[in-house]
Amino acid sequence: MQTISASSGDARRLINIVEQISLSGLTLLNVESLNQLLQDKINIFDKGGDVFYQQLSAFHKSVRGSSPDGALYWMARILIQMR
Repeated sequence: MQTISASSGDARRLINIVEQISLSGLTLLNVESLNQLLQDKINIFDKGGDVFYQQLSAFHKSVRGSSPDGALYWMARILIQMR
């Protein structure tokens, strides 16, 4: 459940979290170890970083796909993280 919350509704981010868990080498996955792993991997909006390009791509796809709700969602996420 925490992985779903941490992904903020973004399936690509959920896949990245699952990949991070598998690459972490944890032999026992519990709430504490998952919280520590997620805390270590908090994505900070850094212009030029992977997160920046992933979110910008999602925003562009929403605009091109004529999805005003999606475009507003991604624009808001970008603006919030730039604060």
